[in-house]
Amino acid sequence: MAVAARRAVVRQLQGRGLSERQALRLVGMSAGTLHDEPRDDGNGWLRERLTELAGQHRRHGCRMLHSRLRIDGWAINVKRTHRLYREEGLMAHERRRKKLPVAKRQPLVQPMQPNAVWSMDFVFDELANGRQAMAGGQRR
Repeated sequence: MAVAARRAVVRQLQGRGLSERQALRLVGMSAGTLHDEPRDDGNGWLRERLTELAGQHRRHGCRMLHSRLRIDGWAINVKRTHRLYREEGLMAHERRRKKLPVAKRQPLVQPMQPNAVWSMDFVFDELANGRQAMAGGQRR
């Protein structure tokens, strides 16, 4: 469960009459985490530009968008770009493969009499005297 969701649960439990400590214990969260305000990471402009580029170039992945940001003048690390790319949910969707039509299925032909159909097994091949037969003639 995300921290924001846990905070909301603690606030609801407090609204129902539980103390803060009891609510925190039920949720499994520390008081410091509850009172710690999430800070802005300072990537607002970068997030906007990355989202804008992803909208313009839908088939571009994280690395291509990173190179476009570098061309625009952003001096950022590819790991930072990847983190923001994932957080914004900009994953490029895989293309679905075209389904090929299936050939008409035909039932197997049933033999009319015994020994009409033979099959050969090439996985194990041996001679009449029990020795293994090798492809190519010689054993190495």
